[in-house]
Order: sequence, then structure tokens, then C-alpha cells
Amino acid sequence: MYLRMPNSKTLHYILEKLAGAGLTLMIVIFFFLFFHGFNWYETFSMDSHNLRWSPITWIAIYGYGLLCSILIDWITSRITNKRSLVRAFLYIGFGSLFFLIQGIHFFVAIIAAGCALIFYLGNVLAREFPKFKYILALAPPLLILLLANLDYTSKKDWKVITTDTSYEAHFKLFNGKHVIPIHLLKGQKITYTLTFPQKNGGGVGHSFQSENSGKIKISELTTYSDANQGDTSMLRRSVDIPADGMYDIVVIGRRLKGSFKVEWEIT
Repeated sequence: MYLRMPNSKTLHYILEKLAGAGLTLMIVIFFFLFFHGFNWYETFSMDSHNLRWSPITWIAIYGYGLLCSILIDWITSRITNKRSLVRAFLYIGFGSLFFLIQGIHFFVAIIAAGCALIFYLGNVLAREFPKFKYILALAPPLLILLLANLDYTSKKDWKVITTDTSYEAHFKLFNGKHVIPIHLLKGQKITYTLTFPQKNGGGVGHSFQSENSGKIKISELTTYSDANQGDTSMLRRSVDIPADGMYDIVVIGRRLKGSFKVEWEIT
């Protein structure tokens, strides 16, 4: 018994399809980069929970996109006239259909149709310029996965005041994340308060997480925002600890200027 390797023609066909997917992925990621004002943290960090890291992004390109491209080739192989034009219209139709059947906004479907044409363009380029098929097929996903594992956090004039139950930081710029580790025991309850006095309208966020405890249930106690107090936001949360270990309060800033303070109580 032995495994049969795909022949050269099949391998090149697969690479052409992967080249179309790779080019589409590059354009989609560039769109996100442009949309976020070339904020590398927002674009590439896994912590930002953006659409590009949603399974739907990868399924749409490398699942649905590849299958539709193969199906379109099969359909157009039975057409003798204006094959390229028919193929282009089929890519537009299948591209928009993926989002329309999910009830997503029509504008998104138009963008998806454009991405489908880019997929088609990638196939054509891979066919016309064979050397590029390897670059387009392999480089984009590998590059994106590499960039996703880099830390793009930037801090300027970071000044810290800490106690056993609080962490306070003042800064001129905070873009990225800051992790506050706390050791907790099973059965304990931590209640923490985050206050964000900001000076420039930057974005803020947070999460509570642990590598070893899976999904953690967070109880929302208070959320407060007062524009009259210098755009000060405050939130209060509590968590029942399911197991012994290190837990992280992760504070996220998006081009933020000002300060934040985290205070916690363990019972």
C-alpha cells in the first residue's frame, strides 16, 4: 500500500487556486489595515478580535472560494463562447451569494463580489506567470500568521503607580495591550474596577483571561461614562475563580492618551 502523489498538472492547478486565495487574502488584510488607519495592532493582533480572525474570513476565502472556483471551471469547460466573460460573472455571482444568503448587508456583498474578481485575477496571474503562483499561494497565509504573532503594543511616557491591589498608568500614548497578572485560588472571587480618564477620545477595552481555565464567566456590575468628567469611563466586573492559577486583567488602548487605573478586591 502506498500514497499516490498528485501529478504535475493537478499540482499546478491546486497552486493556481491557492494563488487566487492568497491574493484575495492580501487585499482583504490591506483593506483592514487601511480601514484602521494603518494601526498595526488593530489589524494584526489576535487580541483585537476583528473580522479577519473570524473563522468566516478564512472559510470564505479558502473554503467557499476554492470550491466555487473549481465549480466555475467545471461549468465554463462546457461553454465555447465568451468563456472568460461568463467566468467573471460567475465569480461575481458566487462571491456575493455567500453573504446574501446569510442576510448580511448588501454593501458587504458588493465588496465580496470584488474580492471574488480578485480571486479570479489571482488565478489568471498564476497561469500567465508561473513563478508567481508559488509566491501568491504560499507567502500570504504564512506572512499573515507570522505578523499575527508579533507584539505591536506601543507606549510613550509610561508612568506607573502600583499597590498590592491596584495598578495605575499615565501616558501620552497607549496603543496595544497591557497585562496585569494576578495569582488566584479556586473558589475565590475577584471584583475589579477599571477607570479610564482619557484626553483624546481614543478607544479602550479590557478582558479577563487565563490560559489554563478556558472560557471564564464575567459578571457585569457597573458600566459608566461621563463626558463632563474629561471623557472618563468606568466599569466594574466580578469573576468566580474556577481553578488555581495565574489570571490576567488585560487592558487595551487604541491610540489612547491619558491614564487608566485598575483596582481589585479578592474575597
